Amino acid sequence: MSVKLGAGIDTNLLGTFGTLTFWGLRRERKEYDDENTETGNIERRTYSVVSSAQGDMFAVALPGDVAEKDFPQGAEIEIVNPVIGSWARERFGGADAFWWINADDIIIKRSGSQNQQQPQKPAQQNVQNKPQGQGGKPPDGESK
Repeated sequence: MSVKLGAGIDTNLLGTFGTLTFWGLRRERKEYDDENTETGNIERRTYSVVSSAQGDMFAVALPGDVAEKDFPQGAEIEIVNPVIGSWARERFGGADAFWWINADDIIIKRSGSQNQQQPQKPAQQNVQNKPQGQGGKPPDGESK
């Protein structure tokens, strides 16, 4: 016997997942016709995503008609219109619970007013361009 939550689970994405980072394509599920012959179409793609709040990796499935995601590993992302669901399988003396996440899309996260196409400014500029010793420390006898 198994049980499904058909309507999905409503959640606060930031509170539940924190920062989400892209890890990569996990698998593609292909479509098959009535004769069990592969049609050449992709039914869905599943991507691995890392959650800072959960401290773990999980899978997010997108429809096959959404373009394949080829973001850099570790890129900060957002999940568009996620639906979180679960199902459970009865076991002797208990149950096993399983979770899934479907979404309309995964996009690179845009921060505030920053335009993604503009290059990032370095966090700290070395104005004097003095040579650095080992370990990032100035050579002996010089001050920072």
